[in-house]
Amino acid sequence: MLSKIRVWHLAIFCGIAYLTFGLVSIDQYGISYDEEAQRYNNGYYNYFFITGQDKDLLRTGNEKYHGPAFEVTLVFIEKALGLTDKRQIYLARHTVNFLVFFLSLVAMFFLARGVFKDDKWGLFASLVYGLFPRFFAEAHYNCKDIIFLSVLVISLYTLYRFTNKPNLKWALLHAIVTGYLVDVRIMGLFMPVATIGFVLYNSFISDKRLSLLRLTSVLGAYVVLQIGSIIAFWPIMWDGPMHHMMSALKELNRAEGVEGYFFWTGDIKYWGEIFRFDEIPRHYILGWMLVTIPIAFQLIAGIGLVLILIKAFSFNRKTHQEYGFLFLSFVCMVGLLSIIIIKRPSVYDGWRHMYFLYAFFVLIGTAGGKVLWDWIEGLISEKNTKPTLAIFFLLIFGGSSYSTISHHPYQFVYFNAIATTFFTPVEENFEMDYWGLGYRQGLEYVLENETGDIALMVEHPPGYDNHHILKGNEAERLIYLQGLHKKGMYYLADYRAKKKLEPAISSELVKKLETPSGAFLWIYKTLDSLHVQNVAHIERVDFESEEDALIDETAPVGPKVDWVGPGKEYGYTLRKTADSTYVNGIFAARIKAKLKSEIVEPNISYVLSIGRNGETIYWGGKWIGYIFDKPNEWTTWNVSFDDLESVEVKVGDEIAVYLLGGAEGRVYQDDIEITLLTYVREDFPTKKKLGNETP
Repeated sequence: MLSKIRVWHLAIFCGIAYLTFGLVSIDQYGISYDEEAQRYNNGYYNYFFITGQDKDLLRTGNEKYHGPAFEVTLVFIEKALGLTDKRQIYLARHTVNFLVFFLSLVAMFFLARGVFKDDKWGLFASLVYGLFPRFFAEAHYNCKDIIFLSVLVISLYTLYRFTNKPNLKWALLHAIVTGYLVDVRIMGLFMPVATIGFVLYNSFISDKRLSLLRLTSVLGAYVVLQIGSIIAFWPIMWDGPMHHMMSALKELNRAEGVEGYFFWTGDIKYWGEIFRFDEIPRHYILGWMLVTIPIAFQLIAGIGLVLILIKAFSFNRKTHQEYGFLFLSFVCMVGLLSIIIIKRPSVYDGWRHMYFLYAFFVLIGTAGGKVLWDWIEGLISEKNTKPTLAIFFLLIFGGSSYSTISHHPYQFVYFNAIATTFFTPVEENFEMDYWGLGYRQGLEYVLENETGDIALMVEHPPGYDNHHILKGNEAERLIYLQGLHKKGMYYLADYRAKKKLEPAISSELVKKLETPSGAFLWIYKTLDSLHVQNVAHIERVDFESEEDALIDETAPVGPKVDWVGPGKEYGYTLRKTADSTYVNGIFAARIKAKLKSEIVEPNISYVLSIGRNGETIYWGGKWIGYIFDKPNEWTTWNVSFDDLESVEVKVGDEIAVYLLGGAEGRVYQDDIEITLLTYVREDFPTKKKLGNETP
């Protein structure tokens, strides 16, 4: 057999390799669907509550019952590092996210090492845990499900230590970890219940039972510390723990009418069909597990389940001492999965809401791997043990290792051979990139293949959010058009909740992002687009020569800035009389400026108006208050008025562009650039089709 020293060396090597691969991959993942909302509506709302800047944002928000612990942690790290650039903020978030997952990987090693009393099986369990291809990718950006799984694994380790050494030290450590777990997701409440049950069970089967007084005092201390930890890590609980805990539990049960309630009502693509959110089959979670967990891992877990069922009916105390933790894992996994199947709550986007079950799956699978190895070891001679063990590990982990590498950096759309054999093409049967990560590479492709400004449309919000993580100033070339009728040069689609993968507009496919599992992003170049015909006027102002400009030493260009707010409703106004350069095309206006607000989400808009003979023939406002997710920080923003197809500008028309402010908080603008232009609609030849290229 391998010596403990050699196993440790191998474990350290694997850990360093995994950590290195994960860290160098940080900048290869985009921004996921929920990250911007989680960072702002969850993290910052709680941060403002904690610091006393604004408590009503959290009290009235719809994220107050979505566990805030990790999001608040990320915001405090962001503040401690002094990060203001969105790209750097998200790279930092992804780094912390991955490090937490890696910490749980280490915890899994020590947990399994203790449960199976062998370093080899600690390494085996950590490989089953870390070489699930989807988890490697999601460990970088999934700030909810993967973090919940990670903290659960750590809490299982502290539970193992607590049950073996039921003293105040481990009661405190376990209470802190499980308190944080509950405050990442309230579903974590099962863990304190499991803790009490398992401590009692372990005391009953132990040869050295605790006295009733000792048992009561230790568990009592744990319960008190647990309650304190839950309240400490969840700011809204400070307003009234019982009231808010009951409301959070109602949301967990999807009860209607809960203040701050969020409920998914979208369609879901699964098993080749499109289902309403409230009509998904009961086998939804099991079906997703079947097609995404590596087949080798499913086989060993099946063996482990059979072993545990056999051992569970043994009333031998020694057997229960040896398999007690595995019994707990079995009860938790099967029990929680059964509740989900029976109650059928709102779950979507695969089985990500149930990722935490994988912690128990790993322990059960490791038990199955050990049984299988013990059987193989009994068939071979001692001199063949080492090479056979190496082949055994290779057979179990070779496929998942290859898939993690071959799908990189798109492991988030990994499907196993069951899906790629019986559900082809996979993209027509299951949701692919429901996180929207691929939009980053889609935007990079568009920027690499075009010069100048690029007008484009995206099917879902991550297509916009991912411009924040692009390198350099490339994102400033992107002009997002809202609505397919505006006909940008490119259209990016992920076909979430769609069975037919057809473009929504007349276009030609120029790029398809795909992996061995299937395609997940389609990039089209439109056949009928708007192109600039004539730039009528460009005006740039830095306000240094404006007499009524305010002094602001933080201004990005000189110390003077323009402003709107209480006492000043209108900002700098551009006024032009249209001549022949403004007509014979579709009129449009673009505004680019650096902006700062004293408050979050101020009531502020850029306005374009067109007057003729004393009457207003067009007045349009673009509300941009939502770009200010934190006060007193400068940000660059582009806004376009490109939806004026029904407005015919004539010579002599009066055109005005200005910033319109609200009655609360000042908003400052600097380095403003206003472009007035006309578009013309025309067909143009597209590039040669790239077919089904694999990036």
